[in-house]
Amino acid sequence: MITTGDGDDSVGMREHQNAEAIGSTIAGCNSREEMVSMILECKHVWTYISEYLDNSLSPETRELVQRHLEHCEICSAILDSTRNIVILTADDRVFELPVGYSERLHSMLAEEMSGNRKKPDKG
Repeated sequence: MITTGDGDDSVGMREHQNAEAIGSTIAGCNSREEMVSMILECKHVWTYISEYLDNSLSPETRELVQRHLEHCEICSAILDSTRNIVILTADDRVFELPVGYSERLHSMLAEEMSGNRKKPDKG
């Protein structure tokens, strides 16, 4: 079980709290589609993205997240983006920067921080 230091916040505790909220929400639904979309709100899915990718959610929660992802383009895009970030950060290849890149970057950052950098024309 994952904890955040105080011992009370864990995936299991979060799943239990969300399950209680889900139970009270289901009673007010008129159709299956409405129920599926209301069972997990986007903010709940976002808290589960990491565990979803790690396959560490309970089967019931994983199924609810999966159903939400099937109907929500925003959450699906967040899932894909998170998956891509994990893949990129796990890639141990080293890319060589062009000659002079570091110097140009440091120069631009120094100019930006001092307020001397010219703003590009917008028109």
